[in-house]
Amino acid sequence: MPCDQSFAIDQISRLTGLESFPEVPAAANELVIALATAPTNAAALRFVSDWLRTQTRAPRPAEIYAALEPLPAFATLKPYACAECSDSGWIIVLRGDEHYAKPCACRASASDAKDTHMKPV
Repeated sequence: MPCDQSFAIDQISRLTGLESFPEVPAAANELVIALATAPTNAAALRFVSDWLRTQTRAPRPAEIYAALEPLPAFATLKPYACAECSDSGWIIVLRGDEHYAKPCACRASASDAKDTHMKPV
């Protein structure tokens, strides 16, 4: 259940004694709006408690949003279709002391598949 507005207001009020806490009500409300994006009341409580433990100035809305964002997009990418080449179309092989790239069996293009010569990396 997402963080509710009244809980976010209570949590932001805990930050009022910090340096640079907004004096303008609209600016303080932006902190409430940002904190209300927390996925749960517990997450909002944790953010404020951690902030009070480690900071001497009030957070900016951008800092609250950044701390509460879900995992970055790269953490949710689909796995590669080809585990051999990581979808690059090339496999790196060692021959002697040299590394070479050779076409992977998954290469989609017929013209690429004809290129069977190994190329130095």
